Amino acid sequence: MNPVLMRAKALAFGNEEHPEAHDLDFVLRCGELTVLVGEQDSGRQALFDGLNGNCAIQRGMVLTPEGKIFPLQKKVFAAGSFFTEETSYRVQGVELTEILFLMQPGGCKRLHWNTARRRKRAQELLDQVQLERDVREDVSRLSPMECFQLNLAAALDSGASLMTIQEDFEGFSVADFDQLVPILKKLQQTTGLAILLNTNSLRALEKLADEVFVFRNGTIAKKLRGEKIAPRTILDHLGGAQAASEALRPQRETLFEIQGLQVRGCSCPIVLHRGEILHLVDYDVREKQKLYRIVSGQQLVSGVSLQYEGHPLPQNWPHSPECYPITALDRFGAQGLFPQMSVAQNLIFPALRRLCGPFGLLDKGLEQAALKEWDRKKQLDGKNMAQLTQAQAIALQMESWILARRKVLILLEPFLHTDTASRSVLQSAFARFRGQGGAILVISSSRTSYLGISEQDTAAERWAPWYDRVLDVQEVCRDET
Repeated sequence: MNPVLMRAKALAFGNEEHPEAHDLDFVLRCGELTVLVGEQDSGRQALFDGLNGNCAIQRGMVLTPEGKIFPLQKKVFAAGSFFTEETSYRVQGVELTEILFLMQPGGCKRLHWNTARRRKRAQELLDQVQLERDVREDVSRLSPMECFQLNLAAALDSGASLMTIQEDFEGFSVADFDQLVPILKKLQQTTGLAILLNTNSLRALEKLADEVFVFRNGTIAKKLRGEKIAPRTILDHLGGAQAASEALRPQRETLFEIQGLQVRGCSCPIVLHRGEILHLVDYDVREKQKLYRIVSGQQLVSGVSLQYEGHPLPQNWPHSPECYPITALDRFGAQGLFPQMSVAQNLIFPALRRLCGPFGLLDKGLEQAALKEWDRKKQLDGKNMAQLTQAQAIALQMESWILARRKVLILLEPFLHTDTASRSVLQSAFARFRGQGGAILVISSSRTSYLGISEQDTAAERWAPWYDRVLDVQEVCRDET
């Protein structure tokens, strides 16, 4: 057993009267990777934020093995808020050396280092984490796996004892995990670095974790080590999947179809039936985004044709919503994030777009009458968008598209970073939408992990509340080859 790094006793975080996490007793050990898993509002996020210094400790303490107060600010490297693949695209033109030095906490203290000295130290760090990149390369070229390795390098350079990272491993391939495991094991053995991972990825924790803390109802419900770290065991402690949906099963009439689609050289036709919810899974994040652009009409590909009710769609079909009732929403659109519009406008605008002129102009008298009508029904409660919870914003957005009588919804990662209330709203909206004879295509990088369901559990009843079918691109390619 590895030596103890820190010992927590009766920790509580958040509101003093109603803490988000409470009665937390645990030990973190040097050279081990500990995973926090549970629903978003289960308390795991509060612990993660608390150890990063972003959430106040209300009760309890964190101690060193000698019984002294553990210096969180000095010994914890918060990689969870430091660098990801998403941020790499926003800092184009910055080389890896500067990411490791100037963009780190306290990086300004090393401004006097000359370029050669910084690059030499950066290369040493990249070698330690086996990141085969030139330190002068542009950071925007990094893959998700390489961003993770860069975080490891930064943690080593910081001299921290504990690295905390929030990562759902979107876009990580099986080969990436096979490469990452020995890298982590070697680092942990040679440096003693402890890692605290906050994730929803059951695939990741099964491969990487030394210990798992399963959160439920604001506290640690179970601690698992060794052979007990298995997706099904974790799901049992999380409380299992929701009850099966009583929604009507889909009819077989084809509503929306994509023909001639090729994914990684394999044929992948998509057929969406009326009243059906189809989940399209592609673990490659870039490939997933490309699929979304193709099926939503944003990207034209030679040989690929889209059909609605048996008729080919023209190239400009997304610009004719009154003729083609198909709506595509990325994660932000699906979660109702339109802050520039009022609550009322968010609700009615999609429904009224059919009444707009060719340039999207809306008659002011019509808009005012509609706003007055919704106010009379007291559906808005006088709130503005900033006052809405995540679940309320999603409910508002989904209601607007139901009112607009759309027939096909194409949603990119609608469940990403949603809490239990938001997922319940989406499930209810899905049932209403299919009840109108519509169909929904959900595109994501995970079969079920964002819903608290194991990716390895393919039994239909586990995902029956959400989908009628799952089309896994990886399985399609495997079957074809």
